[in-house]
Amino acid sequence: MQGMFWLNVPGEAFKEVATFASTQEGGGLSTGTLSDTGPTYTIRHVGDRTWAASGFPRFLAEYFDGFIEFWLTEGTLTNPTKFQLFYDFNIPGTCLRYRTNDCPIAQLNFTLQNTPFDNDEFPSHELYDSSVVWFREQTGALDFTYEAIQIVDGAGNILQPAYDDFVQLIDDNGGFLNVGVLRSDAKLSECAADNDS
Repeated sequence: MQGMFWLNVPGEAFKEVATFASTQEGGGLSTGTLSDTGPTYTIRHVGDRTWAASGFPRFLAEYFDGFIEFWLTEGTLTNPTKFQLFYDFNIPGTCLRYRTNDCPIAQLNFTLQNTPFDNDEFPSHELYDSSVVWFREQTGALDFTYEAIQIVDGAGNILQPAYDDFVQLIDDNGGFLNVGVLRSDAKLSECAADNDS
């Protein structure tokens, strides 16, 4: 999970890149460390300078404070291989909140699919053999999948050809990504927190 990942969502509505690195702007989210209590990791969806996007995700960030909880289901904290994901959206300053826990139309998993390493059981990616690739799957009433393709590794090295393909994609679509609304002080309102179960 180290480095930067291009979220290769099909279609024109989504252009996104994210990192699981730590940030001081997350208000307690995006710590850069997997936890053995509560959610294994939590990241804000578009914002905190850890997740940049254009198109529809940017629209969501304007109106909702959304974050994603990663719960480890396979592997270990040092070698995670699969997470279950829960989205949590709220409107800042209100009690309106929605979580995807056990929602039949949004059963989400994030599974390690490919690595460039020879000493594990994961094959290299067909197109991006120098990158770690995770597979984000949504099952149930809706089927929405994409790959999270590593374009920069944890040491800051650019990974080709994934990096150039991502840059070309952005150039072809206006050359613009936005880091979202900075919400380091945007905590859940008391009434929203009280309704959390």
